[in-house]
Amino acid sequence: MSWPFIGETIEFLFGKPECYVLKRMKKYSPDIFKTKILGEKTVAICGPNGHKFLFMNEQKYFTAFRPHSTQRMFTSNKEPAAAQIQQGLEVEGKVLKSLGFLKPEALVRYLGKMEAITRKQMVKYWEGKTDVKAHSLTKIPTLTLACRFFLGTDHPERVARLVRNFDDFTVGCQRHQEGVEGGDSGEGGIASGAPIQDILTHMILAIDPTGKHMPEAEIADKIMCLLVAGYSTVATAIGERPDIYQKVHAEQKEVAATRHGGDLLDWKDINKMKHKWNVVYEVMRPTPPLQFKGLSKRLSLTSPMRVTPFQRVEEYFPEPGKFEPSRYKEIDAFPPFTFVPFGGGPRMCPGKEYARLPILTFACALVI
Repeated sequence: MSWPFIGETIEFLFGKPECYVLKRMKKYSPDIFKTKILGEKTVAICGPNGHKFLFMNEQKYFTAFRPHSTQRMFTSNKEPAAAQIQQGLEVEGKVLKSLGFLKPEALVRYLGKMEAITRKQMVKYWEGKTDVKAHSLTKIPTLTLACRFFLGTDHPERVARLVRNFDDFTVGCQRHQEGVEGGDSGEGGIASGAPIQDILTHMILAIDPTGKHMPEAEIADKIMCLLVAGYSTVATAIGERPDIYQKVHAEQKEVAATRHGGDLLDWKDINKMKHKWNVVYEVMRPTPPLQFKGLSKRLSLTSPMRVTPFQRVEEYFPEPGKFEPSRYKEIDAFPPFTFVPFGGGPRMCPGKEYARLPILTFACALVI
């Protein structure tokens, strides 16, 4: 189990994680092995069969769990009982799904606004610049969109303050529990007098069957989860392949040819961007943005699932070292539970469709 407290965290996070996992699969078992990550006793459940077992048995053999380093970054800052966590997850799911905030039919109403915000950000931070720090700058429009549609505000100064703090927050979530410093949650605002069109407003006004409102600390936790999840979505998907760019540009020209003047993007345009989304899939394959599924096993062991190594295995992905977006033209051809960039089962990322829109609107603004 390596060093006390620290365990194998350093090798796992700062070395080559895929080598770390594959080495232990070879040494111990190709299906399961024990280690210690972020101060937690950990079980790694490996491969497509492990994915399937985890996704299909969450409420039977597993309960949701936050590592101490992550929990301390949230407003509630306490370790609730497993039953309370599960109840909280169920309530959170109902809140997010009750009005369909993250469903395509709801998101499509915001496409025009998303494109307008993205283009405004591109003009401000990208156009006319000789030196562009692309990775960090992509986070600004992404967080602006998240604040606009989750919090009901896109105030530039507030977003700027959040950008400065969010990298520290995400790093803090991965720190060892003995060395974690508390983090400040970001500010958000409500569009005064406006209809209920954002998740924060709905959370504040929603009541449970007993007539009680959601506690402020719980609202803060859920909003932070949404903002952190959407913060680096675009930055994670950036790649450097001129040949791929040419194909993306050709597709974009086809989409632009069907638009007139100042027309903004609509759902038909998004559905035409198949090659762009295949490129995003291929970028996420070696290192998906969602690395873990933090779950607490009944044996008091944490079960994080690292999906990266299996995206590089020849058995599942022919020529895994080759960047080939066309492999996703027939995505159903992959063996079940091998390609799961957004997770699966009850814990599948609820913002999967939301993530697609900022990425594709950003790609349109960048390519044109």
